[in-house]
Amino acid sequence: MIFAASGDLGNFSGHKQGEPEYEALVTRIHDVVLKAGIKLGGPQNWKDRPGFTFFQAPGETELIQAGARVNLGLPPAPSALRGKR
Repeated sequence: MIFAASGDLGNFSGHKQGEPEYEALVTRIHDVVLKAGIKLGGPQNWKDRPGFTFFQAPGETELIQAGARVNLGLPPAPSALRGKR
């Protein structure tokens, strides 16, 4: 399996997510990995991208806070579980 780390990709390429050069790198990784029959993962905010089958979840503290809010019947916190790294 291969995990495409969005932050590392941006740091090492010098491009930001959404820029054509960055997205071309993600597409290249996607195509090569899937052609080789390897599972591909990425950050949680990429869950809607085709071909990605596992994702980096938020940290333990964020998951506990989100679960507590659900248990108390409160709406999710604005940043909770929304692709925050």
